[in-house]
Amino acid sequence: MLDLNFEIHFKKLPLWKGVIEEPSIPEFYPFSLGWNERYICQTTSKEILRQVVKSYSKNDYQLITSPPGTSSWGNSRGNIALEYIRNSFGSLNGKKVLDIGGGTTYIGEKLLSMDNIIEYTIMDPALSNKPPTPKIKIFRQYFTSETCPKENFDLIVSMNCFEHVPDPIDFLHTLRQLIQRQNGKAILLFPDTEKQLRNGDFNVILHEHLSYFTRKSFINLADFCGLKIIDCASDNDLFFFTLGVKQKIAHNVRTIDNILFKAAEQFAQNFEYFNNMVISLINDNKKVALHGACNGLNNLLALCKFPNRFYDHIYVFDGDENKTGKYLSVCPNPIISADDSKYREIDCVIVSAMSFYNQIRDFLISYHGIDSDNIYSLYPFKNE
Repeated sequence: MLDLNFEIHFKKLPLWKGVIEEPSIPEFYPFSLGWNERYICQTTSKEILRQVVKSYSKNDYQLITSPPGTSSWGNSRGNIALEYIRNSFGSLNGKKVLDIGGGTTYIGEKLLSMDNIIEYTIMDPALSNKPPTPKIKIFRQYFTSETCPKENFDLIVSMNCFEHVPDPIDFLHTLRQLIQRQNGKAILLFPDTEKQLRNGDFNVILHEHLSYFTRKSFINLADFCGLKIIDCASDNDLFFFTLGVKQKIAHNVRTIDNILFKAAEQFAQNFEYFNNMVISLINDNKKVALHGACNGLNNLLALCKFPNRFYDHIYVFDGDENKTGKYLSVCPNPIISADDSKYREIDCVIVSAMSFYNQIRDFLISYHGIDSDNIYSLYPFKNE
């Protein structure tokens, strides 16, 4: 019998704001996950969640990862999204597009360069850029049933936004109303958290991510909101969904499984695994590289509370050039570029960006010549 009141609680975790310019004292907040009746969501206090959501519209808001148009890493992820949009929707000639939570104008500019789009509208409270072309319109506001545009759109895209919205059901109901007007489509990209939760991957935990979906829970939620699945794919723990309007709405759909129980067990085991591995390596006087300046690594370093002397043996590397020379909020050492020759001094590597474990491992072997026996993972890796 499943206990639907079961929750995962962390007394305090660092608030992930992305990497920072200078070492400073991080903000810590509690973090909790639990079930509502249809999907996993944060059950952290409402006041903390209100502060997180409110921060999106602040002028000094910092995106937690490099969006397309800000780094080669961000561009590579954006180009994957562009390829999916083109393959799933086809030509956008003569079409109108709404981008929800775009972060930058990169996707809009690229699509405009490919097709004769009539208009590309972006709704994002954190986007303060001036439109680079009259065909791009920017509205600095949240997408809700109250702020929903009155005009019609042929395509709605939303990339890495859905996990941030306070009310996913209102979001999807409003999405349905919009695409129904024009018999259009919606394309959503958001985290696939199933493997991360089952594996106890600390990268899945972010205060900004309010909802956590598996394939089953999202499909059932879309069904409940009157949306049909036209296409679905997942890569590197990221969902790609193409949605259309479904005429019959399934009001009684529920999604319940024991994934939170498994996640809680794995989080506890993986904390011990990482903590003991680092202690053992440092005690053996090894120089340790942590590859991936990500929130999961930041969470674990905060929980482990290693003594300052350990950081004389620890180096943080990342492939995103925007992170070079910056800092994790709980680590005193600056981030080093992944292709830096400093890797020649390293004895072993712990890959922390687990969604890209295989790519990073291949890079370390081919580019730096690191022996595969000296490459470890943040937790006992299962290549599922």
